[in-house]
Amino acid sequence: MKHYLLTYTKKRQYILFLGDMLVIALSIFISYVIRVYISRKHPAMSDVLSRFSPWLLLVMLFHWLSLYVCNQYNLNRQINLIRSSVMVILSVWSAGLIISGIFFFLPKYVFGRQVLLIHLLMLSVSLVSWRLLYTGVLAKRSKPKRLAVVGGGQIVSSFIEELSHIRNIGLIVNNLFVSNSSSTGTCPFPVSMRKHKSVLDLLESNDFDVLAFDSANGSFSDSEIRRMLEVKYRDKAVYDLPTLYKNLTGKVPLTYIDGRWLLNS
Repeated sequence: MKHYLLTYTKKRQYILFLGDMLVIALSIFISYVIRVYISRKHPAMSDVLSRFSPWLLLVMLFHWLSLYVCNQYNLNRQINLIRSSVMVILSVWSAGLIISGIFFFLPKYVFGRQVLLIHLLMLSVSLVSWRLLYTGVLAKRSKPKRLAVVGGGQIVSSFIEELSHIRNIGLIVNNLFVSNSSSTGTCPFPVSMRKHKSVLDLLESNDFDVLAFDSANGSFSDSEIRRMLEVKYRDKAVYDLPTLYKNLTGKVPLTYIDGRWLLNS
């Protein structure tokens, strides 16, 4: 349990969470400062501090829950900056609607409408800025993740060719297992990619950070599935090919999916 809580991914999540909480708290504080200084001719800091209440912890909690529900703490996903920024703004305003609805029924404490509006506008800008800064610093410090691909020759060949046309994805394919290598399409596999004789051989190599498998056309034994689950809980990202491609591009090629994938999605 201790090892799980102190993995590299978890440590990054803790830093992101603490940064979010700090940005949210500062946004609340600055919103009150702006409101007090606008409404009073001779404002004092005591006027601002007098507005604070334990109820503000509830405001922070709802913002955090909204970010969590919008999957903004999943650092194993491939992050599209524009889409992620839109989701952060959506989470801010969703939490704002919930907060305004709850405080409507709590007359003893009112998170003023003007303060709430200032807070939401400021938080939208500051939270997106903080997360872009965090992602930028993380991207500069991080090497491209090593990607292992498992599946049928035609699908794997098509997938690798598609990846070659996507810029700055932070992934490099270095390990392969192709179930029917006689059907690899028009894209030959580069010599630099290590080709394995079996799925278990690839998994045992442990020479990858991300694993992508062809769920539509690949059949895996019970031992292979158990091993893939072990890899997943060893702090490595595991995706089926359609999901990883969707995370990278927002689209899913029909050749990558079947009825089972659509049903599960």
